[in-house]
Amino acid sequence: YSTTDYITVPSTFTKNSLVNNGVNKDKIVNIPLGVNTDNFEYTDSPDEFTVLFFGGAPIRKGLIYLLEAWNELRLENANLIVKTGSYDKYKTVYKKYIENNDNIELISGYMENITKLYERSSVLVLPSLQDGFGMVVLEAMASGLPVVVSENTGSKDIINDGENGYIVPIRDKESIKDKIKYLYDNPDVSSVLGNNAKKTAEKYSWDRYGRKMMEAYHKCIDY
Repeated sequence: YSTTDYITVPSTFTKNSLVNNGVNKDKIVNIPLGVNTDNFEYTDSPDEFTVLFFGGAPIRKGLIYLLEAWNELRLENANLIVKTGSYDKYKTVYKKYIENNDNIELISGYMENITKLYERSSVLVLPSLQDGFGMVVLEAMASGLPVVVSENTGSKDIINDGENGYIVPIRDKESIKDKIKYLYDNPDVSSVLGNNAKKTAEKYSWDRYGRKMMEAYHKCIDY
């Protein structure tokens, strides 16, 4: 880091992490990632309220706090989908929460068509302990889903709290419970947030990302 002129990062959270470890803030260029909205279609809410967790590193992504919140909520006619590629590695941590629970569906390993997950869901919850960005957030928003993310999820930069999703503190199952329950009880609000999320995602195309990155490169050349 000390030998570079500029460093590109995808979020304010990543930038602050570097600054807190002694990196000169003037070197850092924050460029949020993008999404191809053509790959994700807006769909109506599923018949049953469905929460989606989607993350390959479940401990770092805060899955335990979502599971605790979910099991305490005990919602009727509601489901939680847990999509992770590392369940077997951490099975002892999550076994008591997931196994023998009829309203939790575990999907582990490779999945060819991830858009199906978003189509089946009502809201994405990603309560990460630390996350440089979280591509699934933009993908969910492009699919018309409201999102609930932690304050340490980099993609919170594109969330307007209460307009297209919610931002909660890390390790805070009570806040996660509150947001899930509110969306469960208020499907009309959830629909409005989902529509707003879709509009937000449309502003973050990969073309936009490319233009911003080229501007950063030109700045380096002119340095």
